[in-house]
Amino acid sequence: EDLAPRFDLLVAMNAHGCNIALIDAAERYGKGFLILPCCIIDEPLRPEPGIHWLPCLASYARSKGFTLQPLRLNFKGQNIGLYAPPQ
Repeated sequence: EDLAPRFDLLVAMNAHGCNIALIDAAERYGKGFLILPCCIIDEPLRPEPGIHWLPCLASYARSKGFTLQPLRLNFKGQNIGLYAPPQ
């Protein structure tokens, strides 16, 4: 989080345990973010039973006031990302 003020866009790729911290830092410093998550291992957040972790992560970002633009990259595998412009 200490580095967040120095950047225009915060980016996390396969960031085990850092997705929530990145969203929180983006909120605190008014930054946009791009998350390319693979899962939410070691996050302080757990999805409700029956809820996939990606909508859970998106819901958390929306609860912080972000407008999300989901994206899909052109390859097979974990190719879904979440982009949020600065607030």
